[in-house]
Amino acid sequence: MTEVLSPDEIDRLLKAINEENDSPNQSGRNPEKTLVATSYGHDEKIDRIAINSFSDTGDRSAHSNADLYCKTINSLKLMDNTWIFAKIISENTPYMMDSFLPDIFSAVILNLDDRAIQKVLRNADAIIFVKALKSEKEEVINKVLGNLSERGRSLWREDMEYMGPIRYRDVVEAREKILDIVHHLTEIGEIVYMRKDSSEEIIK
Repeated sequence: MTEVLSPDEIDRLLKAINEENDSPNQSGRNPEKTLVATSYGHDEKIDRIAINSFSDTGDRSAHSNADLYCKTINSLKLMDNTWIFAKIISENTPYMMDSFLPDIFSAVILNLDDRAIQKVLRNADAIIFVKALKSEKEEVINKVLGNLSERGRSLWREDMEYMGPIRYRDVVEAREKILDIVHHLTEIGEIVYMRKDSSEEIIK
């Protein structure tokens, strides 16, 4: 069964999920199931979220079924600026809305050319950028550091290493600030951000 929700309803749903305790079946064991949240949106906005429950089927576990579903959904490419993103969720873990967004930050950075990244670097606070890169894929980190001097790369690596653990919320906020800079520079014509799957579409 799937519930389709608006963003305004998601907080109540997640609270219910997080507080839910499965009732044991007749054997005294909780039925095996895995929950998946599938979010649909455009740009950096969520339009709706569906919650699916996956169970064991034959020789495939609930988690395996859910994992296969997520991989299939996340491999899809949609038209225009729309996207779909699926992830396995836990009933005992609190979630923020940002948890249901695809990794937009890394996609944007990887789609920028070197000139655009250099412009963003000049307009961004270095500490904010370092926070934004926290726990990012090495490909994304190398894309940014490749546009710094040798000394700059060394200093940024040291900052990332010695920064220590930081809150997830702080990482998200830092990435949002970098994306705001990218959007601003695009708006004023300083850079052009074009999706890899389109030679004409400009994302502002």
